[in-house]
Formats: sequence, structure tokens, C-alpha cells
Amino acid sequence: MRHAVLAMAVCVALCGSACSRPAAETAPAVKKQAGPSEQSQSEGDLALKNRIETILAADSSLSAQAKNVQIITSGGRVSLHGTAANEAEKRSLEAKVQMIAGLDKVSSELRVGD
Repeated sequence: MRHAVLAMAVCVALCGSACSRPAAETAPAVKKQAGPSEQSQSEGDLALKNRIETILAADSSLSAQAKNVQIITSGGRVSLHGTAANEAEKRSLEAKVQMIAGLDKVSSELRVGD
């Protein structure tokens, strides 16, 4: 399992997707938990936010709506806010961010629909 997650993380870093399987099938569901509410200005947190935004922007499987979710990073944790086109895209987006930031570092307040 550890090797599969590592392989997918490398694949995501290189090509922006989980390659052979949809990301929604490869990572556990994101738990609703308190995440950061204000963007940290630390170099590490800004770099993490930039990496996530860059990978999501390059992912042709995501809608424009999903590519524009609000991403807040603080202390290495990520909080997602906004709207995805549907439940599958929401799960995919959450899974992609988990692969970048870490499985236990992501909280999601994403909604589905308009």
C-alpha cells in the first residue's frame, strides 16, 4: 500500500493525475475537520499552496470551477473551500490534494453544484 501511494504521488507530481486509476479510487475520503482558516505567509506554506494550484491548473480532467477552489495552507495543513461540478470531481480533487500534501493534512469544505 505504501509503495502504491508513493508511486501515485510521483505520478501526480510528474503528470498531474493518478495515471492508471482515478484519484477518487486511490485515496481515502477526506474527513471534515478544522483546517486552517487564514493563509500562512511562511515560505513552506506558500510553496505548498503554489504546488497544489499549479498541479490542479494543469489537470485537464477538472472543471474550471474545481480549478478555482480556495486553497488555504498553514503549518503544512491544507483547507479546501469552494465548489466542484459533481461528487466524483469533489472526491478526485480532494484525493489529488491529499497526494500532494499528505493523507492526514487536508480538510475539505468543498460543496457540489453551483
